[in-house]
Amino acid sequence: MTGVVRGMDRAMESMNLDRITLVMDKFESQFEDMDAQAGCMESAISQTTASSMPQDQVDLLMQKVADEAGLEIKHGLGE
Repeated sequence: MTGVVRGMDRAMESMNLDRITLVMDKFESQFEDMDAQAGCMESAISQTTASSMPQDQVDLLMQKVADEAGLEIKHGLGE
């Protein structure tokens, strides 16, 4: 992406319409690729998050383990 931006600067300085068109086409192509990659990442993260255990179940399990070990849990550890 950095190379494309540099190419855009050079093309704009020369005011060569063909070169500007080629650079802008390359920019568009890279932007579309980046958009597709971001979509895949977002989908993967959302699937992972959706399959996580609900917080109330985590809290209950932590309390159960703490009770068995004779410990006290302070609520809101992450806050």
